[in-house]
Parts: sequence; C-alpha cells; structure tokens
Amino acid sequence: MTDIRDMKLQYKLALPIPMAVALILGTYFFYTLNEKKRASYGDLDKVTKTTENRLNKNLANLLWNEDLEVAKTILESEGKKDIFNSIVVLDEDKKEVVLGFKKIIKNGKVELDFKQDISSLLKNNLKKLDGPIFYSRDECEGLDTAGCRKKNELVGWYSIYVDDSKIQVALEQEKRRMGVILIVLIFSITLIIFFLINILVTRPLKEIIEVSNLIKMGNFSKRVGKKFEVGENNEVSALSSSINTMADEIQKLTTGLQNEVNAQTKEIQIQNQSFLNLLSNLDQGFLIINYQGYVENDPTNKTVEIFNANPKGKNITDVFQFNPTEKMAFHKWLNHVFKGLMSFKDLIPLAHKRLDDVNGRILELEYKPIFAGKGWGKIEKVICIINDITKEVNFTKKVEFAKEKSDMILRLVDYPLEFLDVISELQLMIDDYQKNPRGQSYETIFRSFHTIKARVANFKISEIVKRIHSIEEDLFEVMDREKRKFSESGSDSDISENLIKTRSNDKENEKTNKSISFKIHNLNTFLHDYLKTNRNIVELAQSCLNSGEKFEELHKAKEELLKINNVIMKNFVNKNLRDIFFQYEKTITEVGSMQEKAINFEIEETDITVKPEPYKDFFESLHHIFRNMVDHGIEEKSERIDQNKKEEGNIKVFFKKKGRFHFQIGIRDDGRGIDPLKVREKAKKIANLNSLPLNKMSGFELNQLVFEPGFSTKEAASTISGRGIGMDAVRKATLDLEGKVWVESDIGEGTLFVAELPFTS
Repeated sequence: MTDIRDMKLQYKLALPIPMAVALILGTYFFYTLNEKKRASYGDLDKVTKTTENRLNKNLANLLWNEDLEVAKTILESEGKKDIFNSIVVLDEDKKEVVLGFKKIIKNGKVELDFKQDISSLLKNNLKKLDGPIFYSRDECEGLDTAGCRKKNELVGWYSIYVDDSKIQVALEQEKRRMGVILIVLIFSITLIIFFLINILVTRPLKEIIEVSNLIKMGNFSKRVGKKFEVGENNEVSALSSSINTMADEIQKLTTGLQNEVNAQTKEIQIQNQSFLNLLSNLDQGFLIINYQGYVENDPTNKTVEIFNANPKGKNITDVFQFNPTEKMAFHKWLNHVFKGLMSFKDLIPLAHKRLDDVNGRILELEYKPIFAGKGWGKIEKVICIINDITKEVNFTKKVEFAKEKSDMILRLVDYPLEFLDVISELQLMIDDYQKNPRGQSYETIFRSFHTIKARVANFKISEIVKRIHSIEEDLFEVMDREKRKFSESGSDSDISENLIKTRSNDKENEKTNKSISFKIHNLNTFLHDYLKTNRNIVELAQSCLNSGEKFEELHKAKEELLKINNVIMKNFVNKNLRDIFFQYEKTITEVGSMQEKAINFEIEETDITVKPEPYKDFFESLHHIFRNMVDHGIEEKSERIDQNKKEEGNIKVFFKKKGRFHFQIGIRDDGRGIDPLKVREKAKKIANLNSLPLNKMSGFELNQLVFEPGFSTKEAASTISGRGIGMDAVRKATLDLEGKVWVESDIGEGTLFVAELPFTS
C-alpha cells in the first residue's frame, strides 16, 4: 500500500484543477448570493431611510418643547413596521435615554413596551442606525427681523435597532444550499483526477524516492533500477539517470569532505583553548555554560574567589543563587540563544546582567558566544564574564546619598514648618501604633502610612520612604487576604469595617502582624537615629522659624494676613478654577524628574469660579490622578519616539459649564491609554470584581473599574503608585459632592478623566 508521505506529488498534481473549478463556481455562487443580499437589504434600507427622515423632521420640535407624549405617538406609528425591534431617543450628550420602546410578545401579540429599562437597549447586538436631531430656530439681532438667520440646535440623537433576522435566515439557507453543491462537485472531480495521477505518475516515482532517501542518509549501495532508467524517453527515465550519476559523484566527495571536517575541528579546538587561556589571566571570573546552563570549564582563581566555591558541573542558575522565577527566565533566554532564531546581539539586552548580593559582592555579567565552526555559525557554548563592581557601586551610592541629603536641606529651608510637621506626625503615628497595635483597622493604618510616605518623599528622605513602603507591602498582603475571605464567605457586611474584627484571632495573619510590628519598631529606631545623626538639620528647621525679631514680626504679620485672606475667600470671594490647578505642577514635575520624563503641563483658561472650601477633599484627591498619569500613562522617551510621538509628554486640564447648575473638569494625557482587556484580566484576579459579568462589559464599562478599591493596572507597586488606593478616593470625593466621574481612553492615544460637579452655594 502506498505510504501517504509518497503521495505529496500526487496531491500537488491533483489539486490545481479542482481548485480552479472551485474558484470559478465559488465566484459564481458568491456573485449570485451577493445579488440576493443586495436586493433584500436594498428594500430594508429604503424603509429605514424613510423612518430616519420622519424622525428627523417630526421629533426636533417636540424634543425642543419637551412634548414627549406626541413624540411617543410618532414612535408608536413607526414601531408597527416589522423590521424595527426598537427605537430610542437620547439626549444631546448621548448619555441619557429620553424616550424609547422595545417590541415584546404579550398574549401572542406583538406590543411596544415603553415602561422597561430602555438603557438596556443600548447593549444589544441588533443592527443600529443612529443620527443627530437638530432643531432650527431663528436668531435675530436686536428687533430687526431682517437680521434673522437660521440656527441649528442639537436637541438629541435617535437610534433605530433593525431586526434583519428573516433576511439573514433566508440568506443562510441559500448559502448552505450552494455550499453543498460546490462540495459535491469538487469532491467528485478531485477523486477522478487523483486516481488517474496515481496510476500514471506516482507509482513509477516511488522507487526513485526510495533510492533518493538512501543516498541522503549516506547509503550508496543501491541504484535506480534499469527498467526506469532505460525505459521510455520521458521525465521519469531522465530523473533516474540523473540520480544514479549524482550518487556516484557524492560517494567520491564524501571521503575528502570528512578529512576536511576533521582538520577544521582540530583548528577550532586550538583557537578556543588559546582564548580560554587568555581569559584565565585576566582579573575577571568567567564561566563556560552549555545549552542546559551547566558550567563546563575549570574555574580560574578569580572565579573561585568570587563564589567561594568551584562552580564546575553546577547549573549557573544555582551558582548565581537565582529564585525560581529568575531560573525560569534565564533558561528561557538560553533556549533562545542556542536555537539561533535571533542574533546573539539582539538577545543580549534580555539577559540577566547584574547580581546584587553574591557573598556580599555586586557582580556585572557579560556574555560572549562560542560558535561551532568558522565564522558566525551555530552557537555551541556561551561564556559568562564576571566583573566585581562592588567598589564602584558603593562609591556611586555615597555620591547619590550626598546629593539626596543636600536636596533635603534645600527643601527644608523652603518649607521648615512642613518638615517639622511631617517628622512629628510620623513619630505620633508610630507611637499610637505601638501603644495599641490592634486598635485601628488595617485600612486606616495603611492609608495613614501611604499619605505620610508621600509627604516624606517631598523631603528626599529615601530611607524612611523605603521602610514605610515595606510596611505597606505587609499591610497590603493582609488586607488582600482578608478581602478574599469576606468575598468567599459571601458576607454582605462592609469589608473595610470588618478587617479589624479578625485581627486578634486570625492565626493565618499572625506572622504578617508580627512582621508589621517589627518593621514599625525598626522604623521608630531608624527615625530616632536619623534625628540624632541629623540634629543640625532639625535645628536648622527650627531656626528658620525663629530667626530673630524681624523674622518673628514678619511671621506674625503673615499669619494675620492669612487669617484675613481666609475669611474673605471663605465668605466673599470665589476662586477661578484655573488658579486652583497650579498646585499640581509641583507633583507632575517631581514624579516626572524621578522617572526622567519631560512633561508639558497646560491649564486652559476659564471663567468658571467656585468657593474652594467645599471642594477641598476633591482637589486633594486629584493628586492621585496626576501621579498616575505620569507614572502609568506617559511613556518613556524611547517608547514615545518609537510611536512617532514627541519626547515630551502632555497633560492638559480644561473646563466646561454643563448647564446652570454643573461644571465639568477634564484632565487629559497623550500617553499609552488604558487597555480594557488588561483591565478585565486584572479584575478577574480581584475578589470583589470577579463576580461581575466582565466578559459582557464594553470597553468603556471595563475602564471604569479603575475607580474600584484596590484596583491597579500596574504589575508591581512602587514608591510612587501601584497600590490601587488612589482612584477610589477620587470617586468617593466626587460622590460626596453629589457629582460623577468617569474615564475615557484610546490605546496609544491617551486617557481622559472627567469629573462633573455641582456648583455649591
């Protein structure tokens, strides 16, 4: 029986003809089906266009005058047509439904239902036709009617949901019928041609293929039979003769080629040995690793000195003391190196290039390939060159520490009162916790430390910031564990209120609680040592507040002036919204500098004024939005260049009146945007969100999840953001003012946050 692998040529010869037939018949069937579809949908379009014209003509005046009863009558008349499933009229912002119906079956009859939640219509999968509704009115200058002109006012939008299921069913039936005919014809033609080619071509070629395979494996004991070579004067006999001749020539060349390979191999071995001897004399460690990551070479003295052991025969990931995740990543990189699908140069940036703690040393890693032959052939091994850069790194850290301390002093001179206030508040928080470590909820402790961390960071005291960040890690871990437990138990009680109830008896959290207490104790010890070591700095802050009689008089005058100004601002004077937003420029600049991002901050002019006091919490919460925009939204300079964007990111604030009683604040960046698919995947991992119908939610709805407590799209938390506790504060502050907030985003284009707030008296 003929093996299927011997029939590839048979398939290649047999398939083109039925494929051509299939193409011709398929084109004809496709044209016929399209004609039927065009005719069916042409009739449908005529009816819908007529309805659109009627709605445009009849609803404009009714919406302007808010005569919804008559508008309902018009919708009822249009709803009698079979093809319409529903008609919805929206307001001018497309956010609220004014009027609409959906057809339902009641007692075996089709009726129009105006009472249901019409907003659900906006989420169905029917064909949708929509458009604006304009009301034309006269606009006159003064009392001169000759100066009148028409002005179109947008009063709403209509959405028509068309039910074309009957047309689709008919077209689907026709498509299946044509498909069956096409398959039967193609199968019949293919079968006939297939067997003809098998008899005339495939069988004679089978012996030729077998002989060719033997030659390919280096077996020259067999030649193509004479009956094929001296047969008819055709392609088969010509091929047989060529293969026999080729076999004779290859057999002669094989012996000479083997001798050449042996000579080249010996030369390569000598070159590699010379290279290894050279490396051994350098003040560097080096390891030669194979495709599995095992060290193959005898170590030099420097290598043994660095690792305090002989690494030969060990896996390099164990020598480097990698954790499981790092081991997996390194082996994956090695796999790519030895497969050779990418150049070694392109793979170098993906390699692990530094070890921060190997027997107290900081090591820099460099990789070089060893090729299996002359030139740039297949990589056989990889050399890892190891440089001890501990001294250089420690020197750099000292320089950075000196710079940080000088920045702190400069900051302190400008804001001495804030510095002393921050230190006092931090000490008070530590004392309160140590006196009664279980007297506050996890969330309260977490938010307190998160807030003080940001204030400490303003004074460039990084060691305190790192310690607070470590405390936050433990708090975040135990909070997340408690939230999952409450979610799994199905409790309806508020999670944040119940967190404190489990603290005293939960054995699972005992280890984390001890870690938190230990770290806060260490923070307290460090703070005392810091104040003792930097006593001169604290004294400088105090002297800035008490620097002589003139300063004291100026200080008192400033306090009195501030009191008067506060009374005037609170009771008589509104503040322009634009002026309030200058405070965020400092936040943007500081976060941008930390990440080496250049940010252009623009605040649009406006005539909207408000009393700042009622909005105090809201404006305070906006710091989170601006920090997130710089940290999450604005890309690195290199990434922006790759996307044909300017190196400098843009954040713009603009304002808009929304009727007489509300105003909107928009904050837009031109960064990477929010990916709703990533939001959905992140939400599935959060206990209080994975119960939502995430797979059915639109991109807009998914993006609103960024306001949920504990939600963050960032993979890892940093000292800047990533905890997921900022955006929910924005929403809470907005809701407290009886306003609303939402986010809009386009991937690669940027993100827009909009808050709509009421004017307060």
